[in-house]
Amino acid sequence: YYTWEDGVKNIGSVNSRNQGFYLQDAWRVNSRLTLNLGIRFESEFLPPYKALVNNRKVANPINFDWASKIAPRVGGAWDVLGDGKWKVYGSYGLFYDVLKYEIARGSFGSDFWVTHVYRLDSANIFSLGKATPGALGSEITSYDNRTLPINAQGEIEGIDPDLKPYSLREFTFGADHSLTSRLIAGVRYTRKDLRRAIEDIGVLDEEGSEVYLTGNPGYGQTRDTKSVYGQKTPDGKEFLVPKAVRQYDAAEFRLQGQTRNLSLIGSYTWSRLYGNYSGAANSDESGRSDPGVSRAFDLPYYYFDATGSQKNVLGRLGTDRPHTFKFFGSYEMRSKAGVSTLGLNQIAYSGTPDSTSIIFLSAPTFPYGRADLGRTPVMTQTDLSFMHDFKVSERMHVKFDVNVFNLFNQATVLARTTQMNRSGAISDAA
Repeated sequence: YYTWEDGVKNIGSVNSRNQGFYLQDAWRVNSRLTLNLGIRFESEFLPPYKALVNNRKVANPINFDWASKIAPRVGGAWDVLGDGKWKVYGSYGLFYDVLKYEIARGSFGSDFWVTHVYRLDSANIFSLGKATPGALGSEITSYDNRTLPINAQGEIEGIDPDLKPYSLREFTFGADHSLTSRLIAGVRYTRKDLRRAIEDIGVLDEEGSEVYLTGNPGYGQTRDTKSVYGQKTPDGKEFLVPKAVRQYDAAEFRLQGQTRNLSLIGSYTWSRLYGNYSGAANSDESGRSDPGVSRAFDLPYYYFDATGSQKNVLGRLGTDRPHTFKFFGSYEMRSKAGVSTLGLNQIAYSGTPDSTSIIFLSAPTFPYGRADLGRTPVMTQTDLSFMHDFKVSERMHVKFDVNVFNLFNQATVLARTTQMNRSGAISDAA
């Protein structure tokens, strides 16, 4: 026999409802202190793509009420000496994301493909084509690879009942100082922490099939000490699904100034992007953009390195660039022919981490931890711009604008493929 798979098909209508309202107030406590206070409330539901399964109504799989997504915000600025030359400021806030359609499309009934099993009555496989899948024999059976399991309550199975929204918190603190009336220096520290992610989390059952739960990695049923998605854990111990971690720390030093003709702003930022989860676009899979259904947390093998420890769970993530320098300057020239502006933009970024990876069941794992191969080269780029504005009449101006990107044609390696094996191979028959 042989099998023939239809391509992935999409069915059903796309709809969701995300509502929100917020309260915000700016309070000037005194002449030197101002506070910005706010709070945001949101509700969200993401319905299934199939309203009915076997003539049974399907309940909404994702439904966050108004109490689930409460986001306070607070910020303030203080004139330290009261003369406007020193300003200290800070802010704190919680932020919630909305679910993307990818997770619902793949798990709630839209994506499906059918496998057909045919008798192999002839060995002439080259006679097969898109229009003739059954050319070598009659069909024995077929099965849907994405059946939608519904429990007795009409709910889609495989969704953690304790699912919490995707959220992060952010803290910022900084200070600005007027060196002169036209030159300002500033420093700012920012910390961003992922609180909870939402992913499809997988284990292998007794038959070697992947069993998935849509949940928060490291919370809810993924920390159940008795069972995992209906599968018993070894010796009744806790199943090792680590929390989704993404921490961003950055310290920025900035200088900006202006004269009558010259404007400039320059900054240097030290930062660290650390964790085991890069987010909606998975840098561990070359930037794969399938929010909520990447290979992150799909199988336990991805959590360990070659020694069996969890060293590779946490490390510098794929888009980490510890040092970044940015400069922009412009010079304005006025004449009877109009106003000309010459601009220069220069950046210099650290390279991104290089990590030895092994493909296991179509997903990468890091046997020697993250960034064991160092980094890609430093990335630099110079851009030049020129603009001329001349007056045609009292009511008409004509602007001529030229932008030259990567002026010196600088070429830099942005990523490397460092896999030690392949997930598959393709051969051409002659």
